Amino acid sequence: MRRFLMFMALLILTLLVGKSASAHSANVWASPVESNFDSFSRLYLPHGLGSFDERPTRHRSTRRSRDFPREVGGEVEFRLRDRDYERVYINGTFTAWDDLEMERKGRVWQIRIPLERGRHRYTFVIETGRETRTRTDPSNPNRTRGPRRRWVSEIRVDRDGDVRTPHDDFDFDLDLVESVLVDFQRVDGFSLGLRSAFQANQEYSPSVKGSLEYGFESERWSGELSLRQPVTAEGDVRVRATVYDKTDFTNQTGVGDWENLISSWIVREDNRDYYQREGISLGVAVDPRRDVSALVEYRVDDYTSLEREVRGGWFGDADQRLNPPVDEGTMRSLVVAGRFGSELRHFAFDFEYSDPSFASSAYDFTVLTAQYRTRFRLGRHQHVDVRLKMGGNLNGTLPVQRQFQVGGLGTVRGYGYQSLLVPADDGSVVAGRGGQRMALANVEYAFGIDDDLQFIVLFDSGTAWQDDDAGMDVSDFESSAGVGVQFGEYDGLRIDFIKAFDGRDILVQARLNRPF
Repeated sequence: MRRFLMFMALLILTLLVGKSASAHSANVWASPVESNFDSFSRLYLPHGLGSFDERPTRHRSTRRSRDFPREVGGEVEFRLRDRDYERVYINGTFTAWDDLEMERKGRVWQIRIPLERGRHRYTFVIETGRETRTRTDPSNPNRTRGPRRRWVSEIRVDRDGDVRTPHDDFDFDLDLVESVLVDFQRVDGFSLGLRSAFQANQEYSPSVKGSLEYGFESERWSGELSLRQPVTAEGDVRVRATVYDKTDFTNQTGVGDWENLISSWIVREDNRDYYQREGISLGVAVDPRRDVSALVEYRVDDYTSLEREVRGGWFGDADQRLNPPVDEGTMRSLVVAGRFGSELRHFAFDFEYSDPSFASSAYDFTVLTAQYRTRFRLGRHQHVDVRLKMGGNLNGTLPVQRQFQVGGLGTVRGYGYQSLLVPADDGSVVAGRGGQRMALANVEYAFGIDDDLQFIVLFDSGTAWQDDDAGMDVSDFESSAGVGVQFGEYDGLRIDFIKAFDGRDILVQARLNRPF
């Protein structure tokens, strides 16, 4: 308890110093963590202190276009001239880089958004029917570097609410306390930490992110430091290097950070299995278009098992699950991953190769996972979501931390966590172990009267096989179906009632994230 109070006092002092140093800036630039086809087990809470702006550079002056953002009735109006676009969206620091759809009025797309005083960065997303692309505001000549090193437009709202071009372009942004990290799970207990970020605004300039947090039950520190160096002017090709020593997990269920924190703390159900991961990675990330991204990366990781340190929670009588051991050792592997399409409609794959003859790795496996996801819109408030996912080990034996887990949230939802596994030919099933192969199908039909309330009919089917030579017999599949209600179109409170086909009791599940 004394360590906790001392850490809290230090955190509050750091936040107060940061707020005092950054009082000149009311806007937060908090870019999302770059997707690296890896799992990060932390909850990011922007603290609202603002960024530390440094050395000024030259200002690009120009005569203001009539479509330049302007103040209208206490809000900022953004405008984009139509070129036969089907849809136009805006995203930026004021939307956490989520897309907001704009409205077409005549030959202009526009939207009004209330903005606080300070600097704001944004881009337009344009759908033409043939492609979806991102562009800066043609009426605003002020550009700077944004998330994933892309060019973004920038404006400044002054104390009177007027919209202006920034009088200074800064060489870099430094957020010493970009966000506060909060987590609770059964191996570290309650953990608290900070994330910092550095981003330069010029072409070919690097960006650096780092995090450090402390688990009060395990008395263990976790840290990570990553560097992104663009090799093209647009930043769509980047060399990336990361070093880390942290509590990590393999996320196969899609359970969100908020969901797992609440579930672990309140009802003693931790939906993740953890291990200590210490190592370094070096690779190249490419995303030439908004809907295309790829990664090639070499990793050297030391894996260590972690013990359960937390038994209880606020409610319930049962102890937290034991944290299963992993296959310990040094893994040297080559990872190739890619995604083609949007978040709701895409094909994605993840390939990893590790072999004793390849840089003296202690593991021998070749694993490939592929996923197809799509959405069929049947009307303004009706759609069908479909996901098909398959994975298998092509050579050797998957270590525990790479084995496939099926059953529970995000997979076949009418069954318990990791409960679906077809045993090997000898009939043996080791508790806490997964399969060498898996197949999964999910279908959901959603309909509602508006975007804030939807009713859902769902169906899941799939399993995992412990024997990598076993055929994928459809008779091995386990299935479940159910109904649910969701408050909000995407992420929001959702309650499902799900029944497994084998006759077991109905399960009631609450979610805060989209299930797949």
